[in-house]
Amino acid sequence: MTSATDTIELQNRNGDTDGRNRLTPELYARLVLGFAKHSKHPVYPGKHYTALARLLTSPYQRLSTDAENPTVEETNPNAIYLYDLAVDSGKPERIHTFNTIDEIDHYDEESRRKEQGGRLIFLQGYLAPKWLNHNGSKFEIDPEFYLRHLDFSSSVVARALSNAFSAVLRRDYSRPHDVDDMTEYLKSLGQGKKVVPSDLIVRHFSVFDTHHFAIEQAVTMHVNYDNPGWTALIWLDQGRDLHLSRHGPWRDLQRGNASSLATQPIIQYRKRIALQGGGAPRPPNGQASSGHQLASTYGSSLRPEALDEIFRLAIASESQFLTFVLHEIKRAITDDQIQDLQHVLALVEDHCDHIRENLSSVKSGGHAKWPKAPKKLRATALANKEQLQKDLEYLLVYSEHLVDRCTGGISVMMNEAMFKQSQRAIEQTEATIKLRFAGFLFRASFRCDFFLFNVGEGGERDAFERLGLGCRVCGDVGAVICAVEVRSG
Repeated sequence: MTSATDTIELQNRNGDTDGRNRLTPELYARLVLGFAKHSKHPVYPGKHYTALARLLTSPYQRLSTDAENPTVEETNPNAIYLYDLAVDSGKPERIHTFNTIDEIDHYDEESRRKEQGGRLIFLQGYLAPKWLNHNGSKFEIDPEFYLRHLDFSSSVVARALSNAFSAVLRRDYSRPHDVDDMTEYLKSLGQGKKVVPSDLIVRHFSVFDTHHFAIEQAVTMHVNYDNPGWTALIWLDQGRDLHLSRHGPWRDLQRGNASSLATQPIIQYRKRIALQGGGAPRPPNGQASSGHQLASTYGSSLRPEALDEIFRLAIASESQFLTFVLHEIKRAITDDQIQDLQHVLALVEDHCDHIRENLSSVKSGGHAKWPKAPKKLRATALANKEQLQKDLEYLLVYSEHLVDRCTGGISVMMNEAMFKQSQRAIEQTEATIKLRFAGFLFRASFRCDFFLFNVGEGGERDAFERLGLGCRVCGDVGAVICAVEVRSG
């Protein structure tokens, strides 16, 4: 099967240094635009790149709003972290932090490509189009990586690149309030409107009850193999924390008291972790998520040569979310809330598919060109892979169990609703019978009144005798007819 990385050809990828220098940020955007309009590969149409091309070329449009204020996108604090694994641990050259576009442009990428060893490049939160172009041209990033991570049509990012992996992080918040739809927010993200650099990206916003809701974020990883080295790109949706974002359906929750949004951290286990000191300093606002701190502290607890720490964070987040969902399922079943169960069922089924997809990626070991562990570390790498596989298999079984709990609860509630409806039908039938009986009595008394008004000119005693006879006759006839109807009904 042809890899999706073949869909776009960057100029002179055969190692020619001059060719790389000609790949400027603007040219990078223009190449994507050209592919979106007229692909020279008829088998690989580029129409689905139209939205990305429009976003990447927006800084170079004559009437672009960015041109009116060109300094808006120049600075993005802690947007990109680069870990050079070829440099010995402890040396300052091992970690590079890019806070401005000039720092990206001055990075000596050509000299680094000639060296062995790998690199980890972390991208965080929302990146402005100008940043995407400079990163793409500097590190020759396949635009398909951008396309898939910026695809907000699905709640979970699909793994389209054959050498890419995506994971989902869940964060829970507590605050009683109703929330709005995310349609406008996702549309603005795709167009780059009402959002500033380093803002976090939210892919799904789930409301469970009057006290809890959860946001869904993604981590997308893509490995470029450049002989003799390799580069792993990791794009985290985590940027500035939720209460600092300027746009989103959760804004109404923040107008009263932003600090009341309590972040539930992602709980992870590591042997003797509580005896190893305070760790990373706490952010000033006290709200930064585990994913946001992952880029700045990567490798502090595990070897940075492996991506194991990212997988562990995603697995812990998924496990914590499924445990929370289990309590929501129990609550919905107890309260007979079938709509809540249907909502949770859709979420869990979505995550079942995603866990199954990631498990397949771990089993296959990624792309054939992914770098392999050295011989002396191969046993450790294999053990980590097997543990990740076991964890994902457990999550898959757990999520499938939750699906069964949801479907079972929905079936029980529907059966109870049908039973109650049948009971109401029986009660209505009994009420109808009683109404028929009362109707016949009403007709008999009406005929008695009729006889009363048609009394002849005989004596008063004769009149009452005739009236009594008429009442008895009508009453008896009505009773007989009513009895017949009851027996036949």
